[in-house]
Amino acid sequence: MFGSACGSRIVAIASVRLRFLQHLDSRRQHADIGRRRPTLRLGRRAEVRGAVIDWRGRTVMAIPDHQISDLKSFEKVTGKQYQVAGIYFFCTLDCLVELAHRISHDFFARPELFTDLTAAGGQAIPPTLARLHARYGCDEAVLNREQRHALYAALFGRSPSMDGSVDEESDFRNLGDELMDACATFVETKFGDEPSLRENVRQKHRLFKEYLTGLTGDSVAWSRETALPGVTEKASYPILRNKGVAAVYGIATPPRAEWPYTFDANADKLVEKVSKQLMWPDASQTMDSSGKPDAHRYISREEITNLQRTAIEGATAIATTLDVDSNATPADVDLLIRKCYTWGTALRNLHNYSRGYTRRSTSRPAELSRGGISVAQPLSSEFMHGKTG
Repeated sequence: MFGSACGSRIVAIASVRLRFLQHLDSRRQHADIGRRRPTLRLGRRAEVRGAVIDWRGRTVMAIPDHQISDLKSFEKVTGKQYQVAGIYFFCTLDCLVELAHRISHDFFARPELFTDLTAAGGQAIPPTLARLHARYGCDEAVLNREQRHALYAALFGRSPSMDGSVDEESDFRNLGDELMDACATFVETKFGDEPSLRENVRQKHRLFKEYLTGLTGDSVAWSRETALPGVTEKASYPILRNKGVAAVYGIATPPRAEWPYTFDANADKLVEKVSKQLMWPDASQTMDSSGKPDAHRYISREEITNLQRTAIEGATAIATTLDVDSNATPADVDLLIRKCYTWGTALRNLHNYSRGYTRRSTSRPAELSRGGISVAQPLSSEFMHGKTG
């Protein structure tokens, strides 16, 4: 009996102690929350050497994580101090301007096909086609291929060849490659001195940023804000996004309005169709009986996707390179490493891609003959090389 009474008292005491401890724990949690709230508000604004401190006292990124998904985000990522990033984007996707220019010739060469180019709430396409056709190379905002590649070569060492290769001796290529290699070493090395690897990235970044910063000025601003948008977003891109133009080349659904700043399967199909029907005159290993190239290069769906990825990732990586400075936090450097590593991967995929060649034109469905000219007949080499006055 005595033992039973003692056991009951022990259980009661333990129960009271447990409730007391739970009460203390609850009050402690409320006190912690009360202390965290002002710290959280302060932490979002506190800056130490450009770094933002969160409520736990951890350093987070002080620079933006640039993303491109439409024209608005593209203008933000490649405007002001990031203008060279925008020029890199236009440079990488320069083939789209060439396609639109050939479509402008086709617009006059085969009028029976271009019967309905109504733009749904957008700019009128016939005047745009006519302007691109007539002013190509004769207007400061409608640069021709040679003029554009001269501009690119001054910045990136870009070759005027249609394969879009870069001069191996250019500062842009050499310094950019060194930074991307350092980032790849950091990412892919499983064992090593992480601080040393990160410092190596910082050193390579410093050199590349100095080169990019040295390009900033009135010339780059004019090219980015006036010359190149005049022949891309104000001419070539709307032509390729037009439903009527897409229908001429057998694509029922046109590219969406955000393209080429984002990916679009219908756009990939359109680029491949147009480049096959209005073929690239290009040298190949075999020649026909007349001594001319027996094959013509076209842009496949995979190739245009690789080009887009390189353009987008390259532009965001260049913008991030310009953001990072000597006081960058480890989080900022990690973001730079991720951006440059992704850019380098895109470049490797592009350079390793085997380009497509075809020996004959690709006919459209229900090909018809019009006055001895096949609907699917590519433009003659003489016409393709002809100069517009």
